[in-house]
Amino acid sequence: MKHPDNAPTLFLSELPTPRDEQFRMRRLQVFNWGTFTGLHDVPIAERGFLFVGRSGSGKSTLLDAMSALLVPPALVDFNAAAREAERSGRDRSLVSYVRGAWADQHDEDSGEVATQYLRRGPVWSALALEYRNALGRCVTLVRLLWIRGNSSTAADVQKHFIVAERPFDLAVELEGFDLDLRRLKQRLADVHHHDSFNAYAERFRRLLGIGNDTALRLLHKTQSAKNLGDLNHFLRDFMLERPETFAVADRLVAEFAELDEAHKAVVTAREQIETLRPARAAHERLLAVRRERSELDELLAGMDGYRERQRLRLLDARLTELDTLDRGLEGEEGRRLQSLEQHQRELAELQARHREQGGDRIEQLESERVDKSRDRDDCLRRRGGAETACRTLGWPLAGTPQGFAEQLAQARSLLDAGPARTPPPMPTSACWNWVCRSSRPKTPSPARAPRSPRWKRIRRTSRRICRRCAAGCAPRWIWPIPRCRSPAS
Repeated sequence: MKHPDNAPTLFLSELPTPRDEQFRMRRLQVFNWGTFTGLHDVPIAERGFLFVGRSGSGKSTLLDAMSALLVPPALVDFNAAAREAERSGRDRSLVSYVRGAWADQHDEDSGEVATQYLRRGPVWSALALEYRNALGRCVTLVRLLWIRGNSSTAADVQKHFIVAERPFDLAVELEGFDLDLRRLKQRLADVHHHDSFNAYAERFRRLLGIGNDTALRLLHKTQSAKNLGDLNHFLRDFMLERPETFAVADRLVAEFAELDEAHKAVVTAREQIETLRPARAAHERLLAVRRERSELDELLAGMDGYRERQRLRLLDARLTELDTLDRGLEGEEGRRLQSLEQHQRELAELQARHREQGGDRIEQLESERVDKSRDRDDCLRRRGGAETACRTLGWPLAGTPQGFAEQLAQARSLLDAGPARTPPPMPTSACWNWVCRSSRPKTPSPARAPRSPRWKRIRRTSRRICRRCAAGCAPRWIWPIPRCRSPAS
């Protein structure tokens, strides 16, 4: 009796065997991965596949492609088999595989090592690993990597993961991919897209029947190691499950650490209490001082207002006192103004009676006396000048008007005839020269004076008496001229 493939069965003998449900790797596809430029399709036999080739032919590159699809990024170790014997050197990375690093060139001038790449500018790579079982089910794991621009840093590598429950041909499915992930998701809507490795790994482990990542770590270890090393560590890390006692021991250690920290905290608190006990009294004193200071600050804050109130009270009292004094002074001022008016009226009456009794004639005579005294003083001053001039000339001063007129005529004739004697210096300013008024030219400026013998004689006279003065002349007969600049003076 035959049953349809989707019909439920009641007999265990008709269930598929575990061997038939087991998935096996059947196909590996790489596109722009390492030195494999373009698409390379590697079919894998069901019973196994052996990579054989000389050093540098790309064996580790293909194994690293499988590791990049299966192993978590934190555990993957590219090219581990080739680096096991020699730990020095430059490790491979996703950047080197996407860019296609093929050699390291040493610059002799700068001493730097520059990596040579097959692919520059914006570039993308794709990996696909296909699994099948005896029941005909197919699971394909796909990983996309791309770099925009010319960057060569690991942070600039963009990643995307795909899990397809069908065959996935990179040449067909990714044709025309221009780094636009949104358009790719719309075109491939029947597959599962993931942006993180954890979600991607959880889905493909569930589809392939892998319980945890220990099997994947074991696979990566066997692929990348030439020898297993210490067997105990290998079995403990990759074959045996971690005992629950380890977690209990870790929990006990953590709890003991917490108890130890609590005990240390208690000891520290006790020491702090002993240390800070004297500070309590000091703190209380500090609070008392602060309260007292606060009260004083409040008093100080109200001091300005109190002072202003007291000042206003005193000013009001003083204003009242001054107002009373002002009213009293106003009364006294009125009384004295009345007395002044009374005295002015009496003075006016007395002056009127004084004028009526001849007071105007007395004032006129007094004014005439003052004028005569002024004329007398002027005459005496002029007589003193004349006496001085006569003494200088050796003449006695005439006692009659006729004699004085004759002496005046003689003096003028002497001035017209020329200098007979040089008068003695007089203590006057050295910045002026003095010449008798009788010898003063009639023209105001020597530059416009007529060319006459009299004017020349006056100019020669002024040069001879430079820095001297006519002390014998009366002040009203002399006049100043500028200092003579002649070398003969």
